Amino acid sequence: MTLPWHIIRLWVLISLAALLAGVLLRPAPTLADEELHHAGLVVRDAEARMTYAWVPFAEEEIDGIKLLHLSGIPVVTVGFGALGEGVCSIAGQGCGVAECRRNVCQGSTADAPYWQYFKQDPADPAAWTWQPLGASSSRVEDGDVFGWSWTAGDPGLPALAPGEIAKRAGAADEAVREPVFSTVLPDGVAAMMNAPPPDARTTAAAAAILILIAGSATALAVKRRAEAVA
Repeated sequence: MTLPWHIIRLWVLISLAALLAGVLLRPAPTLADEELHHAGLVVRDAEARMTYAWVPFAEEEIDGIKLLHLSGIPVVTVGFGALGEGVCSIAGQGCGVAECRRNVCQGSTADAPYWQYFKQDPADPAAWTWQPLGASSSRVEDGDVFGWSWTAGDPGLPALAPGEIAKRAGAADEAVREPVFSTVLPDGVAAMMNAPPPDARTTAAAAAILILIAGSATALAVKRRAEAVA
C-alpha cells in the first residue's frame, strides 16, 4: 500500500525536526577534562560602570576578540577583512554595524570616545597600555588582563591584580571552568537595559519547532482538502 504524499511529507518533517532538536539540545561540551588557562577582562563604559570578567580557555593563547566573546558579555563586532574585527558595542553601548564600519563608532571630532583596547602591565596593575593594532592582533595568554574603555584618551581602568579581578567577576577561585562576569555600578548610575540576542542553539531549536508546526498544519490542510474533494 502506498502512503499518501502528504503523510510521507509530514513524517519527513517530523523526523527532521526531531533530529535537529536532539542535536541542538544536547548538552554543550565543557572544558572539564582539559587543562585550562585564564585571563581577565575589565570593561569601563561612558558612565563608569565597571564590568569584570574571568575567562577560561583551553588553547595556549587566543586573541582579544575571542576573549571578549568567551566572556559572555554581550558584544557586537564587525569584520574588516585582513585587519580583523572591530568592536561596535559592548553591553549595549556603542553603535550599529553600519556606523561601526564607517568609523568604528568614533564621532567626527578628535576627542570623540569609542571603544579603545588596553593591556594591563603584569608588574604594575595601575599601568594600562593602549593596543594600537586592536584586539584581533593581540595575544592573550594565561594570567593576562585586558581592558576596554569607552574613552577618547585616558582608560580610567582600575589598578587591580588578576586575583581581585577574578573575585569581582564572581569567580569562587581563579581556576573556574566556566566564564563569569559581573558589573559594578557607581553611585547614582543605573544598570544598562540590555537584552542580548538569543544564542544560535536557542534560535535553531525554535526554528525546528516552527518547522514541525508548519508541517503539521500543511498536512492537515491537504487532508481536509482531499476529504472535501472525495
